[in-house]
Amino acid sequence: MSHITTRKTAFRNADIVKKACERTGTTCHGMGEFRLYQKALHGFGVTFPGWKFPCVIDLATGEAQHDNYNGRWGKMEAYDQFAQAYSVEAVRAKATTGGYTLREEVLANGSIKCTIGIDGSEGGYSF
Repeated sequence: MSHITTRKTAFRNADIVKKACERTGTTCHGMGEFRLYQKALHGFGVTFPGWKFPCVIDLATGEAQHDNYNGRWGKMEAYDQFAQAYSVEAVRAKATTGGYTLREEVLANGSIKCTIGIDGSEGGYSF
């Protein structure tokens, strides 16, 4: 029996998915058909470190589907780190397109604080 989970996220940009893969050591397969235990899905495939099956992203909807068998075939922390890296890279892309800079600070709890400024200035908006 399959244990496929669908997550509604905002993974809509293949280039940003690739950057998130680079940041997290995730294998990027690109577009194709991928087997998740008993089911095959078409989409943008990535395999997180330590995962048995890939995660398949539908770039049109932003949804990601995976089967990690409730943690037996891969730790959700790897997915969470990938989602966080995607978010930071998406913000970076938007900021740089608008002429802003992005500075990252990894906090003690592992979250990332991003500060957006103009031309590398220290001031700006943090989130």
